[in-house]
Amino acid sequence: MTLRKLLLLTLSLMLLVTACSQGELRYTNPVYDHDAPDPTVVRAADGLYYAYTTQAADKRIPILKSKDLVHWQLVGDVFAELPTWATHDFWAPHILMRGGKYYLYTPPDIRTRALTPSGWR
Repeated sequence: MTLRKLLLLTLSLMLLVTACSQGELRYTNPVYDHDAPDPTVVRAADGLYYAYTTQAADKRIPILKSKDLVHWQLVGDVFAELPTWATHDFWAPHILMRGGKYYLYTPPDIRTRALTPSGWR
């Protein structure tokens, strides 16, 4: 074994021992024990993770935040008030950021509406 390989192996072992000795983040599932199916998770500019989930019982899109993807806190809802066009449930939302703005997409409730050539009915 060359000196270079030996040094690399030693450094790798030292880093591994240091990482293990500092303790690891332990968790048990579920990490958020509430109604929060179909999440989309983004890491925002503030360094926090935000999750947007399918509606809870009240047709809303809850927002959760976390520093470590293990400890989650309910922040609020995407909508302060339900928009007038929100006549159906929301499900499987997706959010992305482009040009400093956040865009939220949620598919329509296809159980009660159908796509036709002229649009949704």
